[in-house]
Amino acid sequence: MFKIKDCHKNIYIDGNLVVESNKPVSYVDMVPYSEDKKGLYEYIDLKKNYNEKGESIFYIDNDFVWEDNAIYHAKKGISFYNINVHVRNPYNCFYSYKNNLAQVYDIFELQVDGLKRRTLNRMLYLTMMSIYELFMADLAVTCYLRFDELKNYHIKNIQHLGKDLEEKDIPEKIKKKHFSKFTSKNNEWSVQKHFKEYFNIDIPVFDLLNDAFSKRDDIAHRFHQTIDNDYIIVEDKEIYELVDIINTFVYELFVKVKNSVYKY
Repeated sequence: MFKIKDCHKNIYIDGNLVVESNKPVSYVDMVPYSEDKKGLYEYIDLKKNYNEKGESIFYIDNDFVWEDNAIYHAKKGISFYNINVHVRNPYNCFYSYKNNLAQVYDIFELQVDGLKRRTLNRMLYLTMMSIYELFMADLAVTCYLRFDELKNYHIKNIQHLGKDLEEKDIPEKIKKKHFSKFTSKNNEWSVQKHFKEYFNIDIPVFDLLNDAFSKRDDIAHRFHQTIDNDYIIVEDKEIYELVDIINTFVYELFVKVKNSVYKY
């Protein structure tokens, strides 16, 4: 239940990595290598040398072709030389969501009982809603920064973000304005409207997430009580159900965005 399948490839470099290139490098994001997930990685052949400590050093030069749908994992340090362009990997928002989900699972597995378990589950409920919101914001900003067509659209229609907004401030404004709850108080925008307008896709069914937001608000803003002063208890099974709801939504949405927007 706390697992979500990949939308990208994981490529592993078994040592230090040095990137020496005088051409633009894009679609690349280096993340820490995790030993316990070694069997999940693919491997690539790179030029290899050794430093004075006998550690492996792998070199990437102009002949290397970065794969658009890959996250690169280096076991040791990473150094860049003569890099002209370093573009955010379009799959990183999904990868980050998976990492955050794994951390929630680690906390959920702590052996606590009684009132401590109730408190922990309420905190985990809030955390799951937060990592969902972070994913949605990252997805929007990633698409803005990575794909010129979407960037130009935002700049052209900048009034929807605020007048007199400088281009450098747009990503932060996008992150704050869009992709939290599904509707706004004045109904001027909604998540479904945003995705239809900017991405030309219909988002997955989200009624269960709307219910989850209501419960989140009760926990966060009313000290785990409802408006009617009913006490909120979050059972283990509700955490499983919430994770399942969010995972399903995140995966289906990301695949839709990828198929509609990501260029290969």
